Amino acid sequence: DYLELGEEWGCQGAGRESMTIPESQNLRRSGFDYAAFQTLGVQFSEYGRVQPYTVTCSANAKLIHFNGGMRPWLANRFKKMAPPCVLPVVLQDQEWMWSRRVKVYCEESTFVACPEIWWKHISEETACALKDFDKEWQEDEDKWTDHQMDDEEAKRAAEREERQKLSVEEQEKLQREDEMLRERRRERFRLQWGSEESLKKRKVSAKEALEKFKKERAQKEAAAAVRADAVRSAGDDTGNADDVNGDGGEDDEGRAGEVEEMEEQAAEDEQ
Repeated sequence: DYLELGEEWGCQGAGRESMTIPESQNLRRSGFDYAAFQTLGVQFSEYGRVQPYTVTCSANAKLIHFNGGMRPWLANRFKKMAPPCVLPVVLQDQEWMWSRRVKVYCEESTFVACPEIWWKHISEETACALKDFDKEWQEDEDKWTDHQMDDEEAKRAAEREERQKLSVEEQEKLQREDEMLRERRRERFRLQWGSEESLKKRKVSAKEALEKFKKERAQKEAAAAVRADAVRSAGDDTGNADDVNGDGGEDDEGRAGEVEEMEEQAAEDEQ
């Protein structure tokens, strides 16, 4: 079994930078008007959070919890307003570096800086003995490391963007060079072969001549075959038959060479 502690043992938030939205709404409904907040110097976030945390349970508290990031022994690191606490009754006769008197439900209340309450209960020697020197610079080191990493990442991003920009420019340069080469090839083609229309006519003429020659050659070969059959059937000797088959051989060879030249020319024209 245990004895449940009262609220005076659980006064929270003396080191917090802001209140939650429900906590802020409850504070505004507990008698704090615009004048009270202006006197204390607290601010509101975009969504109405009270900044910093405003401690109203400290007047009769037996234990104040300095939970949050703005611990009294780290107060010199922050360039922000410290959380305000209602002046504890047991410390009414003390002097304070910062204090404000505000009206809450038309009754005046005195607020002091929460870190000052801490230092009223602990000496500098004791605070120094409790200080964690290993963590003295840890937060700053982490912050500086983060900044360094952010700067390096920003630098790498800028380098990537520059490389991409150069890559695009290089691609555009290659495209321009390729277009210039194509234009030069077209110019050489025009100088050698004339216009495309004349080239088409030459292609048609070459094909027609080639087809005509092939047709004539086929007719001659068919006629020669008929004559050879007629000679054999008439009983002529082999020599005469050879003479018949050999007629026009040289002429055929010459025409065959012409066919080859015409085919090569047609192939070149196609290219």
